[in-house]
Order: sequence, then structure tokens, then C-alpha cells
Amino acid sequence: MNRMKRILITAIAAIVAIGAFNVKSAEATTTWTYVDNMESGTQSLWNCEHTNAQDWCYFPGIYVHSLSGAFTLNTRTPADWTGIGRAIPITTRFGTVHSCTAAFWVKNSSEYQSSEGAPGPYYSTGEGQLEVINPSTWTYISVKQFSLAAGSGSTNPWVHIVTASWPANAGQSVYVRLVDSRSETYEGQELTVDDLNVVCSIG
Repeated sequence: MNRMKRILITAIAAIVAIGAFNVKSAEATTTWTYVDNMESGTQSLWNCEHTNAQDWCYFPGIYVHSLSGAFTLNTRTPADWTGIGRAIPITTRFGTVHSCTAAFWVKNSSEYQSSEGAPGPYYSTGEGQLEVINPSTWTYISVKQFSLAAGSGSTNPWVHIVTASWPANAGQSVYVRLVDSRSETYEGQELTVDDLNVVCSIG
């Protein structure tokens, strides 16, 4: 085999190797993650929404899942709701975004010393939903309903609430909201919310 043939074979092998590497890279999937630990630095980005003036959001929260900040939501009137939400920009510039999920850590912090005059302690179940909303049309993209068992707020576990995945695009903005949606008595229902994560798969 002469020198020219060897050079040609080497060049072809290099092109094949590069092509195989590029195909493998195109098929690989990674993730883009947006984290808001709900600390004082991002407190102003959150909107407290409620249907009754007696309902409220409290910062930095009765309990915290991590660091020092969280929001506690209190819905005092049956059939009302209280929510905490904010816009999340999907800003990755690397690859194509295929789908995303949103998640919070939620704790049922409902605990009262009395209920409508009856001696306590009184514990309420914790019910609500995690919503992903299209801010352009104000329609749901994904909704995850949940129900947390009644018990002492100090010992109730933190529960990771995660939406189903939804199709997404880089440059898209979504509005993520956690809603406390049920009150059993006048004393109300309390949920404490912390550590938002939006995770998108990128290929």
C-alpha cells in the first residue's frame, strides 16, 4: 500500500469517527434546571393570590425545608383558595428543550388549639394543587392535585409534589403556582411551601 492510499484511508476513518461522534452527541439527553429556594432574594418575585381578605401568605414561613425561607399559605374560608406563584423563564441556549416538570416541597402545617370553640388540638388535612399556567392565555399546561394527611404540623413530613411532564420550548415563560385549595373549618388550612424546581430535558 503506497503512502497516498494510507493517507486516504486514514482521512476516511477520521471522517467516519467524527460522524459517529456527532450522531451520539445528537442523541444524548441532558437537563436544564431552574431552582428557587424561596429565600429573601427572590421573595419579591412571588405573588400571593387569594379569594378572600381573610386568606393570606406568610414569609419566611412557619417551617422551612432548606435554608431559611419558605411561604406558608392559609385559607380560612371553606371553598376559598390561596396561592403563591411566579413566572419562570425557560432560558437555556443549549440544545432543544423536549419537556419539563415543576416541583415543590410541601408540608401540611395545619394545627390549631381549638376548632369553632371545641378544645384542640385540631388537625386539618392539606389539600391543593400544583399548577403550570401559560401566561399568554392564562390556561393550564399541567395540573397536579394532592392531598396530605392530617397531623401535627411539627411532625408532618415534607412531601415532594411533582407535575407530569409537559412539552416546552426554550424561550418559553410559564407561571408556576402552588394552591392551598380547601378549608375544613373557620380556623382554616395551612400549607408551607419551599424549594421550587423546574427541570427540562434537552437533547
